[in-house]
Amino acid sequence: MPRTNARAGGYSYVFIVRDVQTGVLYAMKRMVVDAGERLDNAKAEIRVMRSLPRNEHIVQLLASDIVKTQGMYEVRMLMEYCEGMFLLYSALFYYYYLLQYYV
Repeated sequence: MPRTNARAGGYSYVFIVRDVQTGVLYAMKRMVVDAGERLDNAKAEIRVMRSLPRNEHIVQLLASDIVKTQGMYEVRMLMEYCEGMFLLYSALFYYYYLLQYYV
């Protein structure tokens, strides 16, 4: 899949990728983390995204994997792409942290 850099965060990158057979755009989030808290946070993010109900207003997680390479972990999340998704995605992630730390 060809890709272009869409956004970068603290320890992650989100790329816009295109399926070369169908032409459909997707968002691919990639994180390289150690085995500590960041890996736990990435796993929690995947669990939260998988637990969300299907809804036209929520970005869907389509696939994810975690691969150990050279003592680090590469976490990849394939999500549907939509314009403005980064605002919604940020809001969902913020909501997750509120639940985790304040409830």
